[in-house]
Amino acid sequence: MEFGLICEGPTDQAVLENMLCGLYDDEELFELITELQPGGKSDTNKDGGWERVLEYLASHKFRQAFTTVKNIVIQIDTDVANLKGFDVDLRDDGGKTLKSVTEIVAKVKSRLVKQIESGEAGFFAEYDSRIIFAITVHSLEVWLFKHYNKDVNKAKLINGGEKQLAQELLKDKKLKKYTERTKGKAVVMVKNYDCYTDLSMPFYESKTCNRSIENLLKRDESFKLFKGYVDQIRTM
Repeated sequence: MEFGLICEGPTDQAVLENMLCGLYDDEELFELITELQPGGKSDTNKDGGWERVLEYLASHKFRQAFTTVKNIVIQIDTDVANLKGFDVDLRDDGGKTLKSVTEIVAKVKSRLVKQIESGEAGFFAEYDSRIIFAITVHSLEVWLFKHYNKDVNKAKLINGGEKQLAQELLKDKKLKKYTERTKGKAVVMVKNYDCYTDLSMPFYESKTCNRSIENLLKRDESFKLFKGYVDQIRTM
């Protein structure tokens, strides 16, 4: 396999599959992408969760995966950073919340590397050229929101991704089917693999992938960093 995905959940997996195909402008690449994680249950997500990501990174299964998969993508949303067990403080030395996406990504990446090293010291240094970090600030839904929303004033948005995306899709008759209302009448996303596959299809299809990628690169710094990791792999 060309790529193995380690994600918080199946919705993240669906989007990254399509985005990888788009970044390579190769629809057939989809057949060469495999799911490594999620699996089983966690406290926060019945299909995975950030705890499972950390657990997997420290496991023998992660290290063994490099024998059958050429490159591995590790996805995590930074909105879990301050939770107990992840323990990353996204504040500067003065106690102010970090606004720099680059700094946020760097802090969370260090936590993921630490987790890999807890499984086997020196492993990351040996295999880092085959690892792609998809660290989404603060959630992967922010990437989708910025794809569908064209307001230039929203380009710096990093918070409330899922809520913002649901509200944006509600404006479109064809897209509102990917949202639903709670008993309290709040609009939320329909969170499943198929819905997120559909929503990210513009990044997969050859007719739209290049334009979709270029537009998102202009609007989201964490996506630009993700593409940077992919580009490094491609030049090797």
